[in-house]
Amino acid sequence: MAIDLNGINKGVIGKKLPSDTTLNNMKKADLIKLLHIAEHNHEILAFFYGNAVKRNQENVPIPQWIPCSERLPEVEIEVLIVAKRKYRNGTYMYITTTAIYENGTILEKDSCWYWEDIEGEWSEEDDCYIIPGGWWEFKHYNGDGELNHAVDDEVIAWMPLPKPYEEEHKGCDT
Repeated sequence: MAIDLNGINKGVIGKKLPSDTTLNNMKKADLIKLLHIAEHNHEILAFFYGNAVKRNQENVPIPQWIPCSERLPEVEIEVLIVAKRKYRNGTYMYITTTAIYENGTILEKDSCWYWEDIEGEWSEEDDCYIIPGGWWEFKHYNGDGELNHAVDDEVIAWMPLPKPYEEEHKGCDT
């Protein structure tokens, strides 16, 4: 339901409320219409207030982009990113995709992600690669059949992914 809260004092039908002198001269039917408008405006405000309180009680975060200059996500947690791809002619475009951030300290064998043919620093002690730091994604920066390629463009912002959708199961065992 889209409601213009800036026009709330005009009544739901978009008319301005009458002045006090006009109120004194109004017919009973017009006063009743005016009261209905005021009641509806009250219902709208109560609806929005109730939703705001409910949202606050449930601690439902409102997704917002987080600039990389302010903070980076936890390592190996998939997030949504915006990367800025610059072209030689000076133009650019924004790419939105999911990605993970690596800080350059995670061992390949300790990673929760599958890594294939990465080029990083070899750890003799652990007998595996250290995953290079930076942003890694699966869709926009890789060829067919390849996994986890570096995001070569400037990642400017990120946001947490929402919780995965789960279907409700209602009383049927199948």
